[in-house]
This record gives sequence, structure tokens and C-alpha cells, in this order.
Amino acid sequence: MYRLDDVRRLLLGEDVVLLINTEERVVLSLSPTFGRRIGPIVLWPRDSMRGVVLGNPIKGDERDSYGFADGGVEIRFSSVTGKHDLHVTL
Repeated sequence: MYRLDDVRRLLLGEDVVLLINTEERVVLSLSPTFGRRIGPIVLWPRDSMRGVVLGNPIKGDERDSYGFADGGVEIRFSSVTGKHDLHVTL
């Protein structure tokens, strides 16, 4: 997980990129084609930090979901490698 600023965190997986916005209390699925990883460094244009809200039935998968709880966020999403349940501590 990468801390971008006071309100945004970037989660990078093998086949998924998620942006957590704690101020707006939303989790977005980003296109992994916009960013680039060089070892432990991630290059991501700030103007491409837009995506689809998890659970959006029109642009995304309605089985995906998220919920903010005390000190973290519960995230459920599907990817090429299968279904995932995560708890991310903020």
C-alpha cells in the first residue's frame, strides 16, 4: 500500500489497482495500464487517478463492495486471480 497524501492510499496487486479515498469514503478500481512500477517505486500520473467505484453495476462488477469501519476498510473484489476479501488498516 502506498500513501499518496493525507486522504488517498493506493493498493497495487498483480492484476488489480485500488484507490482508497478516506475523505470521500470511497474505493475506486483503477486501470493498471496507466501506472508503472520500478522496483519499490510507483510512477502514476496524478491526473489519471480516476476509476470506477467498486460495486458500480454499470461500469464495474456489482458483486464488488467496500465498507469503512473503525480504523480501516473492508474490501471485496474479483480479479483474474479470483475473489478476494481484504481488510486494510488506515
